[in-house]
Amino acid sequence: MKQIGEIILINFPVVIAEGKRGKLPPIGGIVKTDSDFLGIVVSHTVESRIPGRTAVAYWKKPSELEREQPQTFELMRWLFQVVIFGSERNGTVEISLPERSVEIHSLLFETGGKVAGKLFHKKAFFNFIFGADSELFPQRNEIVLRMLNSYFSSVPEEERKSEYVKIFSNLARVLRNDYPSLKKLMDGVRV
Repeated sequence: MKQIGEIILINFPVVIAEGKRGKLPPIGGIVKTDSDFLGIVVSHTVESRIPGRTAVAYWKKPSELEREQPQTFELMRWLFQVVIFGSERNGTVEISLPERSVEIHSLLFETGGKVAGKLFHKKAFFNFIFGADSELFPQRNEIVLRMLNSYFSSVPEEERKSEYVKIFSNLARVLRNDYPSLKKLMDGVRV
C-alpha cells in the first residue's frame, strides 16, 4: 500500500492529515490507517505553514512561480479531511465507528479496489454515508459518485454490469424514495 499522509488533527470521527503537494488522495478516496481504520476523503485544504499568514496572488502559473520562488511551495501545507467509518482486519471489513479513536501521527495509505468492492456490497456502508450528518459529508452525492466511478474503473469490463446491478440494488434500498439522488448517481456512473 502506498503511504499518502499522516494524521495531525483529530476530532473523531473526522481527522485531518497532511499530505504532499500533488499527491493528495482524491475526494471520495478510501484510505486506511496503519492501525486498520478505514475512512473516506471528503475535502482538501492548502494553507500556509506560518500561523496567520495568508497567501498573496502572484499572477503567475504554478510552474513559473516554482521556478522563480520555490520557497513559496515549501511554506505551504497540503491537508485533507477524512471521515472514519469502520475498519478492516484480516480481509474482513466492518462498518461501524470504532470504540476507540485513531491516534495522532497515524499514517494513512491508499486502499485498492478490493476494499471498495467489499464496502459497496454492504448496505451498512451506504447507510452510514447517507445517514450521517451532512456536515460530515458535504457534497455527499458527488463524493459517492467519485467513489463509484473510481471503483468501476478497476473492475474488469465483463463484470461491470453485474456489479452495477448489485451495488445500485443496495443504494436503492438505502435511498428508498430519494429518486433524484438515486437518478443522479445512476446517470453519473460510467460503466
